[in-house]
Amino acid sequence: MRMEKLACFGGPGSYSHLAALQQDDISSAAIVFYDTFAAVIEAVARKEACAGMVPVENSSTGSITAVYDALQESGCRIGGEIYIPIHHCLLALPGVEMDELQSIYSHAQGLAQCGKFMRAHPRWQGIAYGSTGRSAAKVRRDGIRSQGAIGNRQAAIRYGLRILATDIQDNTTNYTRFLRICRPPSDLRDGNKMTLVLTAPHVPGSLYHILEVFYAAGLNLTHLESRPIYGRPFEYRFYADVVGRMPPDIVKRLQKTCEYVQSLGQYEENTGGEIHAIRSHRGNVGT
Repeated sequence: MRMEKLACFGGPGSYSHLAALQQDDISSAAIVFYDTFAAVIEAVARKEACAGMVPVENSSTGSITAVYDALQESGCRIGGEIYIPIHHCLLALPGVEMDELQSIYSHAQGLAQCGKFMRAHPRWQGIAYGSTGRSAAKVRRDGIRSQGAIGNRQAAIRYGLRILATDIQDNTTNYTRFLRICRPPSDLRDGNKMTLVLTAPHVPGSLYHILEVFYAAGLNLTHLESRPIYGRPFEYRFYADVVGRMPPDIVKRLQKTCEYVQSLGQYEENTGGEIHAIRSHRGNVGT
């Protein structure tokens, strides 16, 4: 099926843009950029775009929980995933030296992932901005020599910026996991990965019995995230990723032990990225 429009977080030169460009069916599609994760997902839900691309998890800073929340509320599905290696660079206007910089712009995640580098330069002020791509564009557009940005090499090339330092991220095996967002029906029935949202009964042992279902089905739980339930103080829902040969009745099995269960999508594990490197550093991938 020909894709006409893909919604993407950030702007040209952002890591989400790089992830979108690695989609097999992107060649004929127009990429439309949005300022928030929720806006990308809403664009897919409203049929403004055929699919969307959003980051959901980083190996240094963990999950982007707002993506899970927006996805559950939208009715959209996860149609695939891709891991992108993150190589942050310090970018500035041509001819600018590091000692001229005062303000460093990047997405909040980019600043957090380069915390050690930023702390080594206490004169700099880190300023959270829309995305790494938009931060690079701002430095070029403003033309202020004291401004720098944290972004990738492709953003430097796109906006004609100087690279003052490379690989400034704290974690040398830094990856971000991106989700391809689709409208239902989009599940791959033979897909070996599923993302679920679960609510456990508020009784002792309830989470144990949920995990027991995964164990009995031979599924590997690769990610488990808790989120507060609005209106029910100190009660939580769980977002879970499981990998393996997916029983067709896995949701029905979980319904016997869960207060609530919903599949957010069944898809193929690791549909891109440096898969072998990711697996060899699995302990650093934040799941």
